[in-house]
Amino acid sequence: MAVYISVFFWPWDSLSRVMFFIYFGVFLPAALFSMLKEEKLRGETRLSNQTTPELIASKPQAAIEHAFTLFEDHLRKRLNVGSDVYGDVLINMAFGQNAKLIYSDVENENKGVRNFVAGTYATFRNPRKHRVIEDDEQTVFALIKTIELLFKIVDESKDREQLSD
Repeated sequence: MAVYISVFFWPWDSLSRVMFFIYFGVFLPAALFSMLKEEKLRGETRLSNQTTPELIASKPQAAIEHAFTLFEDHLRKRLNVGSDVYGDVLINMAFGQNAKLIYSDVENENKGVRNFVAGTYATFRNPRKHRVIEDDEQTVFALIKTIELLFKIVDESKDREQLSD
């Protein structure tokens, strides 16, 4: 309160005083809350321990590749297959026609999930395995969130065998 009173009676013109209060009263707290919220959400993710902000900042391509590798390993464990199954073969085994996993009761939605997973691989994982891609930090965070969504899709999918029993 003392800071507020001393700043309020500082011999500034009215515009400076208003700008000061807008910045410190509105923008700064909003920015801090936004950063805390983002950090809290990031702390609750499956990949947060594996793809740290330090890794993302120093080696963004490695962070993305590692996240995709963790996802692929998670999918293999869910399907109970070995490391010799990967890429499109693994995705089709999981979500292709008559695949082991079913995400939805609607067949077109299952096709969409298969296309989404395969498209994410083809668009974001594969180029980074074959050449250097320069990503900014926001793109890397967005891709990590997308990979988190892939984990969620696998976790929420049902086994086809269990549904047919």
